Amino acid sequence: MKLSPIVAFFAAVLCLSVSAEDHTFNWSSTHSRTWAGTDFWANRLQDWAVRDGRLECIAGQSRLGVRTLHTLTHRLNDQAGRFQLDITLGLANENPATVNPHGLAGFLIGVGGDSMDYRAAAIVHQYRGPGAGILAGVRPNGSLIIQDFEQLGTLQYVADVPSGSLNREKWKIVDVDSIETGSPAANILDGNDNTIWHTQWKTAKPKHPHHVTIDMGQTNVINGFAYQPRKSNVSGRILKYAFYISADGETWGDPVAAGSLPEGGELQQVSCETAKGRFLKLVALSSHLDRPSTVMAEFYALGQQGTVVEPAPPVVDTLAGHRLRLYGFVRPEEDQATLTLDLINIASGDVVQSLSYKTAPTRLIGNVALVSHPGQASDTHPGCRFWFQDWQLRGNKISAFSQRRLGPVIGAQHTISRQRLKLTAQLAPIGADDVQEAHLEIQRDDQWVRVATTTIIVPGYTAPFAIDNWESNKTTPYRVVYETRDRSGQLQTSVFAGTIRRDPVDKQQIVVAGFTGNHNVSHDIGRQPFDWRNGMWFPHQEISDHVTAHKPDVLFFSGDQLYEGRSPTFPDTQNILLDYLYKWYLWSWAYRDLTRDIPTVTIPDDHDVFQGNVWGEGGRKAVRDHFGGYVHPAEFVKMVDRTQTSHLPDAYDPTKIDQGIGVYYTSMTYGRISFAILEDRKFKSGCAGRLPPTGTARPDHINNPEFDVLKADVPGLKLLGDRQLTFLEDWSGDWKGADMKMALSQTIFANMATHHGGGLQYLIADLDSNGWPQTGRNKAISALRKGFAFHLAGDQHLATIVHHGVEEHNNSIWSFCVPSIANFYPRMWQPKIAGVNRPPGAPTWQGEHFDGFGNRVTVYAATNPGPDMGREPKALHNGMPGYGIVIMDKGKRTIKMECWPRFADPTDPTARPYPGWPKTINQTDNYLRKAVAFLPTIETDIDNPVIQVVNDKTAEVIYTIRINGRQFSPKVFAAGIYTIVVSEPDKGWAQSFKNIKAMPGANGKIAVTLTP
Repeated sequence: MKLSPIVAFFAAVLCLSVSAEDHTFNWSSTHSRTWAGTDFWANRLQDWAVRDGRLECIAGQSRLGVRTLHTLTHRLNDQAGRFQLDITLGLANENPATVNPHGLAGFLIGVGGDSMDYRAAAIVHQYRGPGAGILAGVRPNGSLIIQDFEQLGTLQYVADVPSGSLNREKWKIVDVDSIETGSPAANILDGNDNTIWHTQWKTAKPKHPHHVTIDMGQTNVINGFAYQPRKSNVSGRILKYAFYISADGETWGDPVAAGSLPEGGELQQVSCETAKGRFLKLVALSSHLDRPSTVMAEFYALGQQGTVVEPAPPVVDTLAGHRLRLYGFVRPEEDQATLTLDLINIASGDVVQSLSYKTAPTRLIGNVALVSHPGQASDTHPGCRFWFQDWQLRGNKISAFSQRRLGPVIGAQHTISRQRLKLTAQLAPIGADDVQEAHLEIQRDDQWVRVATTTIIVPGYTAPFAIDNWESNKTTPYRVVYETRDRSGQLQTSVFAGTIRRDPVDKQQIVVAGFTGNHNVSHDIGRQPFDWRNGMWFPHQEISDHVTAHKPDVLFFSGDQLYEGRSPTFPDTQNILLDYLYKWYLWSWAYRDLTRDIPTVTIPDDHDVFQGNVWGEGGRKAVRDHFGGYVHPAEFVKMVDRTQTSHLPDAYDPTKIDQGIGVYYTSMTYGRISFAILEDRKFKSGCAGRLPPTGTARPDHINNPEFDVLKADVPGLKLLGDRQLTFLEDWSGDWKGADMKMALSQTIFANMATHHGGGLQYLIADLDSNGWPQTGRNKAISALRKGFAFHLAGDQHLATIVHHGVEEHNNSIWSFCVPSIANFYPRMWQPKIAGVNRPPGAPTWQGEHFDGFGNRVTVYAATNPGPDMGREPKALHNGMPGYGIVIMDKGKRTIKMECWPRFADPTDPTARPYPGWPKTINQTDNYLRKAVAFLPTIETDIDNPVIQVVNDKTAEVIYTIRINGRQFSPKVFAAGIYTIVVSEPDKGWAQSFKNIKAMPGANGKIAVTLTP
C-alpha cells in the first residue's frame, strides 16, 4: 500500500524540520570488528559485530534473547513533538528461509524513562520489567509487533501457539503451592519454552499434589488446555493431573478433565467438557520417575469463546529490501501518544505492513536501542541473526549528546613512583584493519607534545606507556590520541584527556580511597519481571561523587572489579576474552572520571579471573579452583593482569611463573608514602587434598567443631610465597622518599567472617581467607610489621578494623578491610565466644578473639548486616556497601580510618561513617610487640632520620622506621648484640653503630651527626 496522507504529511514535516539532533548511523566505512563504534553500547559486546560494512547481531542461541545496541549519544527527551526512527535490516543467516518464526528485529525505546542514568539504561536487554521500555519490531515474515516490555508477556510468534489458544495478555498467576527460587510460576505464561516453573527442591522437597491457579482477567468458554513440559529433562513432568475451571476462583467443583499425560517433552493438548469460567487450576497429582517435583514450561487454555489467537499469514518472503520505521507524536497536555510502526518496501516506497500502539507520553522518554531477538531455535530452525544499516533518528523529541561517546579509548589508569610515569589506556576492540598504535601527548607551554607511541596489545586492547625522568613536581595535562583511517581512507582522530598531578610530597595528609566488590546489578537479574530502575546499581555515580568530595590522592581497587556471573550477565566461558572485556569496560566506564586524574592501584581477585576463589599455586593449570591454580586459559589470566595492572610500577622481580603468567607485586612511592602492592592469591597453595580429613564436605570450608583447626596449618603450604616475602623484607627496610608505609592487597590476614551467605550460615573457617595457612599468615604479618606498615585490603564483603597479633594479641599490624561497593553475598563477624578486653558496653564481637584458624585478632569495628539502613533499594543498602578512606598524616604520623556508606554525602555536616569509624592510630601502633630490652637512645642532628635495628648474630633486620623528630629509643625483643643504622636515604647519608648490647632498662645515648 502507498503512504497514507497523514503519514506522508508527517514525513514531510520531519524532512522540512531537520534539527541538529537528526542523525544517521552508517557502518559502510567501518572496518570489520567486534565493536560497533563510539556512539553505542552493545549487550553483550560479543553478541554484535561490524562485518563487511554493516552491523550484525551474531547471537543466535535461544538463551540470548532481546540483544540490544543502545545509542549513547541520542535519547528521547521529555518535550512534546515528533520523532522518527528508520533502519534498513535483514536476516544474516546463511539460509534465511529456515529460521524460526519467533525472532524479531527492531527498536527498544523509552528505556529507563527520565529516572535512570543513561549509562544504566544502556545495559537494559532481554529481561522485562520497570525501566525496560517499549519494544517495536518485525518478524522474519514481515509481521509487526509492539509490546510494553515493562510488563510480562511473550515474544513467541502466534503461529507456534496451539491452535485455538486463548490470548494470555491479561493472565496472571494468583496461587501456587510451591516454587523454587529463580523458577517462578509466571514462567509458564512468558511464551518461552526455555523458562520453567519448578516446585521447591533445593532446601526442601514438598510432595504431590502441586497446583497453579490462573486468573484469565475475563470469562471465557474453555474446551481444553495445552501443556508444554520441560524439554530437557523428564524429571518433574506431570503424570497424573486434574484440571478445574471456576467462575470466582473459590468454588471449583469437580475437575473438568483428569487422567494421565505421556512422558515425552512435546506439547500435549487435552480436551475437556466445555465450561465457562474466569479461573483455571491445574493440579499435578504425580510425576514421571516418581519425583516429588512438578516442572512446567508453558500452559495454554483452548477455547471457543474469548480472544482466540490466530496465526498471522506471512507478509513478505524476505526482509531484504525493506526498512522499518517507528514514529510517534506527543501533543502538549494530552495523556496519550500514538506510536506507528511501518514496514516499507524501499524500492516502491509502499508501506507493506503497519501497526499502531497507544501509550502514555511519559513512556516516550529515555534511551533508544536496536534489538535483535533470535527466537526459539531448534535443530531445523536456527535462531535469527539480523543485520542493520542506515539507522536514522529524526525529530525534535530526539536530543543529541556528543559528549557521551565512549571509545575508542574507554579509560586510562596511571601511577607515578620515583619519577617514573606508567600509564595504560584501555581501548575498545578495534579491528585488525584499524591502526594498531596509540600516542601519549602532554601539554607544554600551551602546546601538545607527543612524548610516546605504543603498540596496542591484543587480546585486551591495552596501550601501555612508560616514561622515565618524569617531572613529578609539576601538574601536567595529558591526552591519549588514537588515529586510524576507515575503509574509505578518511582519517579519524579520537582523544582521551586527563591530568597527571604533581607528586604531593609536601602535603601533610595523603588521602587513600579504598574499594572492593563491584557488583553492577541486583541478584534478581534474570528473574522476570526485573526492576531495572531499582536493580541497576551501575554506574555507581554516588560512589564516584562522594569519593571525589574527600579529594583523594590515591585510589585503590582491591579486587573483584567485576563479577563473572549476573553482573550483569552469565559467565560466557566460550567467549571468555570478550565477556571479560564487556564487564571490564563497565568498570572502566563507571570510574574513568576518577582514574583519569588520580593515581590508581588496581589489582585483580578471584572473580576478575572468572573463579569463585583463587589459590594460584604459582600459576599452574587447575581443573577446579580449590586444587590450586587457574581454571581458565593462561592467555586469559595474562590479559586480565594486563588490563588491570600494567600501569603499576615495574614488578620487583618480573620472573614469570607457571604457564608463562606474569607477576606484578611491587612498591610505589607517592606523596612520601611507600606502598607495597601484593598478590596474596597468586602463590597461595590450594586446599583440596592438602589437609587431614576435616569432616566437612566442601574442601574450602571447615565446619566440624571436632576438627582441630591448627592441624590445617600443614607444613610447606604457602600464602604469599617466598618471592613476595623476600620483597617485603626489602620493602620494609627501604625508606627512600618515604615517611610512612602502607601495604595494599586483595584481603586481610585473618578469617574475619563467622557467618556467610543470604541465610548468614555459621562457618568455623574459610580456607579462601588469608587466615590460612597460619604459618604463611604469620610470616606475612611479621614482614609487614618490620616496616610499621598499615594494611588496606578488601574482598570480605564485610568492613572491619583489626589489630593483628602473632606471638600475642595486639603486637603487630593494623588492617582496614573496606566495604563492598555493592554486594549480595553478606558476611558477618559474630563469634560464639565473647571478646576479651573490649570497651565497657561494647558488643561481644569486639575485643580480643581467636579467628576460625586460631589467629590472634582484636576487633574494633565491623559492618555486620542486620539493621535496616532506611534506604532504597534495600537489596543494595542493607548489604552495608560503601568505600573506605585512609588519611596518612605524615606530620603527626597518624593513620585515620573512615568507612562510609555509599548513600552518605560527606559534604553534608549530618552525614556519618558506619558505626565504629573513624578510628585513628599511630604509625608505631603497627609494631607494639613488648620490649625485652633496649638499645641506646639515638639523638640526631637532622629531623626524621631512618633508624634500622639489626641482630648481629642472625643478620636479621628487626625493624626499620623513619622516626618523627630527632630522638628515638630502639626496643628489641631478645637479649643480644645489635647494630643500629641511622640514615637519611634521600641524601645518601648513613652511619652504623655495631656491637651494641641490649639492656633491660635505660641504655644511654648515642649522638649522631649525619650532616656532612
